[in-house]
Amino acid sequence: MVVTPTSRRRFVAAAGAALLSGCSGTDEPDRTATVTPVEVPRSAGDVLSAVESVPVPSVPPAPVVSAAHRRAVVGHVDERIRAAEAALAAADGVALADVESLEDSAAPFEACRSHLRDYGTEPTRQRFRRVARAFDDVAAVVGYARAASGDLDAEALRGAVDAARTGLSELDDALEYRLASPAVELLPTAAAGEAVLERAGETRQAARRAAAELAEPTPPEAADVWRSVESLRLETTNAAGYIGTAFDPTAPPRDGVISERTGRHIEALASLEAPRRPNGRAPPSRVRTVLSSVRSRRSAVLAAADPTDPETARRLELLLDAVRIRGQLEAFDAAAAATFARLDAEEDFPTERLVPEKRAAVDRVRALAEAAPLPRHLGRLAEDMVTYGDRLEPDRGTDPVATAHFMYVAAGAYVDRSLERGQRLAAALDPGAGG
Repeated sequence: MVVTPTSRRRFVAAAGAALLSGCSGTDEPDRTATVTPVEVPRSAGDVLSAVESVPVPSVPPAPVVSAAHRRAVVGHVDERIRAAEAALAAADGVALADVESLEDSAAPFEACRSHLRDYGTEPTRQRFRRVARAFDDVAAVVGYARAASGDLDAEALRGAVDAARTGLSELDDALEYRLASPAVELLPTAAAGEAVLERAGETRQAARRAAAELAEPTPPEAADVWRSVESLRLETTNAAGYIGTAFDPTAPPRDGVISERTGRHIEALASLEAPRRPNGRAPPSRVRTVLSSVRSRRSAVLAAADPTDPETARRLELLLDAVRIRGQLEAFDAAAAATFARLDAEEDFPTERLVPEKRAAVDRVRALAEAAPLPRHLGRLAEDMVTYGDRLEPDRGTDPVATAHFMYVAAGAYVDRSLERGQRLAAALDPGAGG
């Protein structure tokens, strides 16, 4: 069974908001090959402006949305929009203005179709989320109109919830860890399927509770429950798309390899701590914030790795998070070694170091952007790390130049570790490797 309790994946959502990165195998990677001569700015303001002018490449999304997956989502949503339009037209005396809490009360169907066209052109997860938000309005119209017409009572609502929950359970129960090849391309897609199943499990519980409490639903109550029904159906379709792309029922099961690799990275993670300044003085304020965040996420990963729970041990997302957080801690250690000694040796951090480090970090992010999906998935926060350094200002926080230097060194180191470990992990998990 794939989906574990919700509390064990809260650190995954938090990771997307944190500005952290990982490591390379050396204390300070060799960056001299990428450094070009520049005029050395002298003030903190000058040097921070100079590094901000160096553009940062974007790292493409790692999960793959196949053509079949995209068609399934587009077809599902388009059919439900048409059903909603028909339900509203059939409900005498009901207008869009009667339906409460619509995000777009004037044109919900047109808004959903617009987001759906964008998704069909470029099916990213961000665009899917926009479709899903607009689709909530479509579902609310259906529930309201049908309840107002007497076509949707409490029994019918509970039946719809049960049917949607059954569809999700059947998909969930049938999933085995038979990964499709090549793993370096499809492992992030498999993890995305897990994440969607997790969210769908939360929706399933919310829908069940809401339907169980109904007596004779008013149209607004029916609209709320129908939102959950349609959301659960859409999430099931989306999860099936990822699963159909990333898993192969004819491939050998990889449960044992996933469990072994997870244990290996969790054990290494347990031995790591966020770096501290050698002389006992506090790091710059923004660095303290970053280190505090990675400490918290390290604790969350270790807490989620319950050795008594076999389901936890074989979770792909737990494995990938353990690899990421391990890399982040190692990268921060490299950044601390490269930054704190200079910070302690001089009254002001040497500004001439910043532009070369930014250029080196950009080169590494560019290499990550051109890599396979799995290394990109592991190292995707490196881009955020570099842009975080770019946003620092001379009059905000302590030692902004040293903080930016710390972030750039860590970002480059994290990319190096992500590239290396991504390839090794893919080799271990690829069905053709026999690992």
